[in-house]
Amino acid sequence: MNVSQETIIDMSLKILNENGIEGLTMRELAKELNIKASSLYWHIKNKDELLGLIAEHISTRLSLNESLGDARSELISIFSSYRVNLLEIRDSVEIFRYAPPVTPARIALIKAVFNKLESIGVVKEKLIQVANLMNNYVLSFVADELQAKNALNAGVITFCGYPYDYDYDKQFKYGLAIILNGVESMCK
Repeated sequence: MNVSQETIIDMSLKILNENGIEGLTMRELAKELNIKASSLYWHIKNKDELLGLIAEHISTRLSLNESLGDARSELISIFSSYRVNLLEIRDSVEIFRYAPPVTPARIALIKAVFNKLESIGVVKEKLIQVANLMNNYVLSFVADELQAKNALNAGVITFCGYPYDYDYDKQFKYGLAIILNGVESMCK
């Protein structure tokens, strides 16, 4: 097999989706690529770099350039795309927690979010705080969504005596609306 960054990422995603982040080892990756572990290290330094490459790959799939007419709708679109892409890859939330946002697509995502946040009135001094709040919301929502999907069966109509809504898209957008309403009210 011809080993390239693309084949390394593709095989890593396959291993992740089958065995999770704990099963994604450099040794397992090399075995699946049919190369020696030492050869793999010629392409990638370590697992941290590998996780950064996977986070970058996920980030390249996000929709950032939609022109929906207003920054709020565009933020909702960006974060909805982020959520959908995280849901497609097992343990992606953990990958984003481990991998620092220093690669081109991740920086483009951050800059797009900053731009939209400035458009709704967030001052430069608060951009990082607000963007972190929104990023943390997406990551924790996806983690909770996956946990709920695994733990609750579709027959559950109440949780702790309260109605349970299985429309995660609706739940997600409602949470984003609450955050954006708060952010916008702080900008006035």
